[in-house]
Amino acid sequence: MRWRKTELQSCPFNKRSGPQVLECASIGSAFRGWLIANNPGKEENELRYVDGFVIPIRGENLKLYRSIAQKAGKIWREHGALQYIEAVGDDLESTFGVSFTKTTKLNPGELALFSFIVFKSRADRDRVNKKVMNDPRMKKIMEGAPMPFEIKRMVYGGFKTIVDM
Repeated sequence: MRWRKTELQSCPFNKRSGPQVLECASIGSAFRGWLIANNPGKEENELRYVDGFVIPIRGENLKLYRSIAQKAGKIWREHGALQYIEAVGDDLESTFGVSFTKTTKLNPGELALFSFIVFKSRADRDRVNKKVMNDPRMKKIMEGAPMPFEIKRMVYGGFKTIVDM
């Protein structure tokens, strides 16, 4: 495999004490090469795309949310989403990092939902989401009863995959 030349013209391993350190002007170009090599036939922009959500919800609203999510997931899958996952927190008090409980600022009686939808690409995500939002079944869900969680507390983002196994 050929690496792209960087500003340093090479990526030598430095033999200092301790573990070897890769000194490159652009580790990104090396990683991009590895990524393409380990995903045969896929360029970087062809790797899957993920929409991720973290939602605090009152425990008594979980059954209603699950019912809505099952309907919504079916719609997303029908329009091309590769995977639709909704999970409720079970082991959130970690001894390292920041726990979901603290990050989501859960109030007593609340649970954290961790959800994601996987797509072929960002362009595919945009296409699928447009179809989902125009689907009469989804409009019925959105226009029905109020959502069982506070939308303003939902965390959402779109993510390019960097490891896809």
